[in-house]
Amino acid sequence: MVFNDEKLGDHFELKMWVCVSEKFELKVIVEKVIEAATKTKPERDLQLETLQHHLRDSIKGKKYLLVLDDVWNDDPEKWRNLRNLLSGGARGGWIVITTRSRFVAEITGSEPHHNLRGLSGSESWSLLKQTAFKEASRESNNSRIEAIGMEIVDKCKGVPLALRAIGKVLYKRTEAEWVKVNKNVHKYLTHEEGFVQPLSEDKDLEDTGYEYFKDLVWRSFLDCESMDYLGKSWFTMHDLMHDLACSVAGKEHCIVSLEKENVSERSRHVSFGNSSGEMGNTLLKATKVRSFAGNMDLPLYQQNYMASIANCKYLRMLDLSGSDIKMLPHSIGNLKHLKALYLSGNRYLLKLPSSLSRLQLLETLDLNGCSNFRTLPNKTSRLVSLKHLLIDGCHKLDYMPRGLGKLTRLQALRWFVVGRTTGKNVGQLSELKGLNKLKGELHILGLQNAIAKHGSTYLKDKLNLKSLVLGWGCRGGEDETHLQPLHQLYSLKVIRLSRLEALEIVSETEMQELVSGKSTTTFLPSLEELEINDCPNLKGWWKGDVGEASNPHLPCFPCLSHLIIKHCPNLTTMPLFPSVKTLKLKNTRSKPFQETMKLKMTKIEAPSSSTLHPLSKLVSLEIDEVKDLHSLQEEFLQNLTSLQTLMIRECINLTSMPEGMPGLTSLNHLEIIDCPQLSKRCQRNTGLDWPKIAHIERIRIEEGGIVEHYRGSRGTN
Repeated sequence: MVFNDEKLGDHFELKMWVCVSEKFELKVIVEKVIEAATKTKPERDLQLETLQHHLRDSIKGKKYLLVLDDVWNDDPEKWRNLRNLLSGGARGGWIVITTRSRFVAEITGSEPHHNLRGLSGSESWSLLKQTAFKEASRESNNSRIEAIGMEIVDKCKGVPLALRAIGKVLYKRTEAEWVKVNKNVHKYLTHEEGFVQPLSEDKDLEDTGYEYFKDLVWRSFLDCESMDYLGKSWFTMHDLMHDLACSVAGKEHCIVSLEKENVSERSRHVSFGNSSGEMGNTLLKATKVRSFAGNMDLPLYQQNYMASIANCKYLRMLDLSGSDIKMLPHSIGNLKHLKALYLSGNRYLLKLPSSLSRLQLLETLDLNGCSNFRTLPNKTSRLVSLKHLLIDGCHKLDYMPRGLGKLTRLQALRWFVVGRTTGKNVGQLSELKGLNKLKGELHILGLQNAIAKHGSTYLKDKLNLKSLVLGWGCRGGEDETHLQPLHQLYSLKVIRLSRLEALEIVSETEMQELVSGKSTTTFLPSLEELEINDCPNLKGWWKGDVGEASNPHLPCFPCLSHLIIKHCPNLTTMPLFPSVKTLKLKNTRSKPFQETMKLKMTKIEAPSSSTLHPLSKLVSLEIDEVKDLHSLQEEFLQNLTSLQTLMIRECINLTSMPEGMPGLTSLNHLEIIDCPQLSKRCQRNTGLDWPKIAHIERIRIEEGGIVEHYRGSRGTN
């Protein structure tokens, strides 16, 4: 609250908040400070010296406030090194450190440290009420609720984070539920083994677990630490919550390291750090261990280590990720209670023992990133409980085993590999037919090896798929002139088709069947991304052609926002795409684009159910080697109110810009590359079309290797 106060904003030019936690790594801290100062992450893998220059540039001459939160470093030398890097600001700047260690406060502070007390009883109750009740209500003034709340407050010891967390547990709860929470405050601050239960009979445990996870984030148990460009997130648990969880777990959870060995018969969850002790002997004490996560970077102990693990007959979860193991012992098949086996990142692992097929309770098998892995066990079909088979990055996997289709509970299978060989143990595409619970993404690789069967329906009923990628390792698929029916996959968000030489149509449906209606038909209602690449004989999405009169009734992609079509020179018909935001066309026909442009204002069954001007959401348009494009129609320009980037390359028959170009007020970037006639007409001041584009901020024209950069009228103001 103080950090965000407006008065601080008036006093300091720059405010930065950096969470340090236990690991005090100078380079990491510098990166975080730069990000807090510039609101931009530094480039990856920069050397510390380069980062130092960036840091000094960010704070040079500025009066700044830097909060280093949750510091545990008690090494004076490390602190001096950091302080020297932070010395370039203006006079009057402050560095504030928060810590739970008095010694850390003494070695870092030049000012007297302030001991922060916990909240008082009345302050704690006020915070709990604010979190548990949306606003003042009859329940918030209930004297019985207040009496229970004060008991809960006492157990939270004035810690704001704990009060907020338990307050969110109590949100919209009855008085009886308040009593229940009061009796089990510590349990509600941690999730015990077996706590996750399905919310309903028709809901999967995984979906319920995800709801629990979101709830933990909402309650501030977990914080999103970072997110990569693919949207993958990393979460951290606050130290206070971690300490509390360890306290509640007691001796049931232990971490074995060089300094201490705290495994006992009561241990249920064991993990090894970088230990060089006798790991096998240590595990002999944990006879009833339920979960194990280990580090096997030390080959000397691997054999003894694995033998001990295989004797843990009550084991439910085994994590040997990144351990560089070469093989699993045959005795792994004795772990009859095992539900999850994590082996990701083991680059030397080539195969699994046949005994693995005895693990009939196994739900998760993670082999992601096992780059040299070759074959799954022949009797994989016996893993009847398997829900997650993760084989991303197993680039040398030869084939999927026969009988895989019997694993009808399977939900996650991102990669399906069609093998080059045939044999009694080699599965074909037909194995997919029974896997109708698959969710998320499905990449079918090696389709050039598929044996085409007329009328096969291996994609039918995959209603929960969100992304479908069909890949051919080389030009092939000579018998595949059309694909499996895709229009039934209502949940699909992404489709990518690549390198299918013989493909002529995507669907066997007749065109006239689609345009016989009286209104625009929605098609693949959830689809957001579509990429079609290198399909030289692809003529259209359906059989037949479409006349001018049928255009208004062509099916539409209602939610499609990203469309890429490359090297499909014969493509003439496909569903319209009025909602697209980014469009890239390369070496293809312009007809689908022209058909969408001609589409009049229409009401499609998009999520917003709103009237849509076709292409009014288009932000970026790239047209490359579209040789049949002779002009950009004037009526088309009227709808491009959002267009910001236009790139035209090697469109040799496009001879001029339309008169309506000045009306594209959002357009700020134009590129014209190797378009001889158009380039000449767009030369600055001398070209006939220059007045049409002079308002654009950035203009790049390249012809015959000669590049000219112009800044239009908006760029020179």
